[in-house]
Amino acid sequence: MSYRDIQMIIASQIAYIDFDRDAVDSGQYTVRELLDMELEAAEGDRKDTIQKLLDRINENPVSQECGNWKIRDIRDNQSSSGMYACLLDSGDGDALVAFRGSESESWDDIQKDWIQSDIGLANSILTPQQATAQKYMEDIYRKYGGQYDNFGLTGHSLGGNLAEHAAITAPDGMRNKISQCVNLDGPGFSKQYLIAHANDIGKSKGIITHYQWSWCGGLLNRVPGSDFRTIEADTPKGKGLLESMLWRHDTYNVVKFDENGNAVSGKKDWFASLAAPLSEALDYSLFLITGGAAAVLFNTIDAIKDGFENLWKQWTDILSSGGCQAQFEVNIYAVDREIEELAEISSGLKEIKEGVEKIQRELAFDSIAAGYVKLKLWGLTNSIEQDARKMDIYCQTGRDCTQCYRSYEVKIVDNYT
Repeated sequence: MSYRDIQMIIASQIAYIDFDRDAVDSGQYTVRELLDMELEAAEGDRKDTIQKLLDRINENPVSQECGNWKIRDIRDNQSSSGMYACLLDSGDGDALVAFRGSESESWDDIQKDWIQSDIGLANSILTPQQATAQKYMEDIYRKYGGQYDNFGLTGHSLGGNLAEHAAITAPDGMRNKISQCVNLDGPGFSKQYLIAHANDIGKSKGIITHYQWSWCGGLLNRVPGSDFRTIEADTPKGKGLLESMLWRHDTYNVVKFDENGNAVSGKKDWFASLAAPLSEALDYSLFLITGGAAAVLFNTIDAIKDGFENLWKQWTDILSSGGCQAQFEVNIYAVDREIEELAEISSGLKEIKEGVEKIQRELAFDSIAAGYVKLKLWGLTNSIEQDARKMDIYCQTGRDCTQCYRSYEVKIVDNYT
């Protein structure tokens, strides 16, 4: 299923609502029913926000479909990293992951969303919210991956950046099921991030759309291969010029859609045109690990890991093929050579693992970048260890098989002599 832009926007707006968890966890209620229940108990600004979302859902047949969705899962990490996201079941084997954007209702929100995450995007490889979003995708895939054929990702503001990061770093099996990811006027990424994640970004080519309609959507750098578009949005009236430009960022200012429910192309406003190049020119010299060094390390790790996975796949394909059985039956000595070569590879992997662990121990843990390097190295050592262990098992199994084969050969010879 391909989600329409109005549906992606509504999904991002759903992510801003704190629903009654017992009602959500019961699995009995649709999004429309949950909103109706929240509206009944709400007051003041919260009531206005919920009513505004219900009105948007009821606008047309395309948006009305969103009211029939169900919230399948919620990850509320606001007390630590500040990340909040939900999994929306839209029916027919499709699901949407919607990430909440920046909030400024309390100092805690400002610190986590604006200081640690939004400002942190300018000169870091990974923010706390991005790390949590990545973990959430892994958990979704492990828990629900087999239940859905297609995933969409979306988010507004900081949530849009998180959606892109989640798509880029999703488990390979899940990434193959992601048909689209829409960043709704959220910032881009630092140069360090783009270089460091180049390998994963290459795998995500063609699924990311980045919509910009205010100053925020043009900040920092776009993901290579993404479809970046400026869309039409209203500028709030009755405010000062600068204040109007700032408030333009709200999703409810996007009101023009075509007959299919997709956004209409527009032009950048003057404030967005000024903010974008300024953000790209930020000084990255404060970054404790240089972009080039981090990039070489991260992409080498990814390339090695991918190489191991490909090597392992090729080996298992050979083991499961009829050709291998025929070779085994015809030339037992060739099988012996293959087993010994595999044993040498396993030994080499263990040496590489020891080298990676040494680097991991010696790396200074004094920055977000260093912490992320350690995380990547830890993942690599685990991957190497698992592959080496599997190869050892196959080597031993192969030796047992060849020994059994030889014993039967001896028995056959004895029977005919």
